Amino acid sequence: GEAIDSPLGQTGPGMEILPRSERKVPLLVTGGSQQELSWIADNADGWMVYPRSPAAQTNTVHALREAGADKTPVLQPLYVDVLDDPKAPPRPIHLGLQTGIEGLKAYLHQVQDAGIQHVALNLRFNRAPMEDTLRRLADALFSEFPSGEEA
Repeated sequence: GEAIDSPLGQTGPGMEILPRSERKVPLLVTGGSQQELSWIADNADGWMVYPRSPAAQTNTVHALREAGADKTPVLQPLYVDVLDDPKAPPRPIHLGLQTGIEGLKAYLHQVQDAGIQHVALNLRFNRAPMEDTLRRLADALFSEFPSGEEA
């Protein structure tokens, strides 16, 4: 393959990037990536934004649509600490929420209504036993928020 020399790295002559793709590799932009919103609208196949309030996410999605990205999916990560009490109210934690399952479900519905199509739940800060948390998430969320393959 052809040598690459860029600020992001270099490859030597004969080095190949694998796996090869016969089609375009999707570009997912994270945050602003030091780009104008119009560039993201014109070039991104998806946009991962920071977790914010549902109102802020509504504004974010609206701004992307106004910039011309009518169908570009918008997604976000979310750290969660799922509490035993299902009705425990949400409390902010670093890039996420500490909450009961009902508060998490309400937040997910709100960001879905805001235009967020995918939320990646991160359990790094979860303090409950993992098996219990995964069961609670599956029981409460899978039927209400089916994956793209099931929808």
